[in-house]
Amino acid sequence: MRDEGEKRAIFLGAVVGALSGATLAVLYRRWRRQRQVRGAKLINARQAVRLGVAVLSVLRQIMELIS
Repeated sequence: MRDEGEKRAIFLGAVVGALSGATLAVLYRRWRRQRQVRGAKLINARQAVRLGVAVLSVLRQIMELIS
């Protein structure tokens, strides 16, 4: 079983991940509404997935550098 320090770190990571995900979703939603009001072209799902994959690969590289 995990010790208290590991449990606390896992819990804190989960909370920070959930909060950052929710914050990014709200900011993206606002940004998208503003673009629609200005008549800008919407981002399609393929572009969003490609961006997400690119961001994840950068984050993975940063984590490898840290460890």
